[in-house]
Amino acid sequence: MVLIGCAQGQTCTPVMTLPVAYRSKASCLADRTDMVEASSGLGYQRLFAECREQARPNKLQTSAPRKANSLI
Repeated sequence: MVLIGCAQGQTCTPVMTLPVAYRSKASCLADRTDMVEASSGLGYQRLFAECREQARPNKLQTSAPRKANSLI
């Protein structure tokens, strides 16, 4: 979940990513209001939460072994 804050007359920017892992998008959506209320003291005119999928690390790409070039 990402908290996004909007200051008066400015564009909205991500404020923080909360270290919470949800089992489903529905459970994240259900928790947004509570998280925004708990974070209301951050000083933004408007604050909202957005559920985002956690980035998964890419698998390392491996290549086939290379043959050494022999010099003659």
